[in-house]
Amino acid sequence: MSLAACSSEDFRAALAPYLAQMPARLSLLAGWAQRDDIPLFRAGDGFAALEPGLGSLVTHAWPAEEDAALLTEAMQCLGRPPSKIVSSPDEARRLAAGVVAGHGCVAHEAMHTACYRLAQLLPRVRPGQLRTAQSSEIAMLQDWDEAMALDAKLGQTEASFVRGLTPLSVERGRRRIWDDEGPRCTLGFVPVGSAWRIVLVYTPPQHRGRHYASAAVSALCSELLDKSGAGAVISLYADLDNPASNRVYRGIGFVLEGEQLSIELE
Repeated sequence: MSLAACSSEDFRAALAPYLAQMPARLSLLAGWAQRDDIPLFRAGDGFAALEPGLGSLVTHAWPAEEDAALLTEAMQCLGRPPSKIVSSPDEARRLAAGVVAGHGCVAHEAMHTACYRLAQLLPRVRPGQLRTAQSSEIAMLQDWDEAMALDAKLGQTEASFVRGLTPLSVERGRRRIWDDEGPRCTLGFVPVGSAWRIVLVYTPPQHRGRHYASAAVSALCSELLDKSGAGAVISLYADLDNPASNRVYRGIGFVLEGEQLSIELE
């Protein structure tokens, strides 16, 4: 299996069905911190790509033993090892060990996440309402997004990257705020083909314990189902070290699809 160059349109068309239908079952996702110079590639009838916005290698539809060879080829194409490996826990550890052995990196395990898919929406009603974030709230949301990333142990580099994406999410109308006499919680969504991914769910510490996140996620799911119909796929990721958020998502009607481990490489 060998990587070959492809266009941005080919990349997004090929990636969307995999993320939409099997968000937790991609064989390998390796990330590079410097994203602006990364080309795009595909591999055979399966799918592999290096995408400039994400700086990620994603593979699917071939045996796991081929992942290491594809990762090696990707590192040769880019001239450097990745800054992270994200896969199932055993696979992530195996691939990270190979990068460490070959490049002298230092590895540490970061975020252990669960991937959830909405099975049946169970509405949650709380004081307040879900509304679209305004441009005047970008600075506040940037602070919240950075805090969310740091809480999730993504590190300052990733937290700064997430912060930089905040204005675009607001400009595209993809950010929501739960308002109860003022902003109390935020979350966003990303279209993935015909499916939706809920992202950036965050409640500042002073507003926690009042079930704002459950109300906000439930209301956003209802909005997305209205947009796409009852059969729409809605997924999200949750930090397994945060049992409260996992209880929230299960209580709304999300079911576990799989687990992933993120390993940072320096």
